[in-house]
Amino acid sequence: MARVNQGKYKKYRDKCSNVISSFDNIKNDYFPEGFYNEDCDFISDFSYAADSLYIQANKMAMKLEVMLEGDKFESERIKSEYMDLQNKMESIGKKVSDLFLDALSIVSIDLTEKERKTLEKFQIFNT
Repeated sequence: MARVNQGKYKKYRDKCSNVISSFDNIKNDYFPEGFYNEDCDFISDFSYAADSLYIQANKMAMKLEVMLEGDKFESERIKSEYMDLQNKMESIGKKVSDLFLDALSIVSIDLTEKERKTLEKFQIFNT
């Protein structure tokens, strides 16, 4: 097993921090009262932001999983932090997917066939 590279650890923590911040921004911008803000453009704004965040969160969860399986940790505390970050990334991926599906159920009646085809290309749509 490889030893934990602290430089890589910081890089991953920074990326995870960005994902968490992006998720908070999506919740605040598109779900300010806990419900989808229908004044937002679903296709050009929310869908692209949600899909991008979904991909980032899942990618980071996979990278952290690989590190957990392949790296040797000097302390259980650091390993626990990795595990917490991985769980947080998986949780964000699931939550943003749920928010996307909730918003889609609200606006799906108004979508054109072209917009539906665009959504079908998104990873988040195929969850």
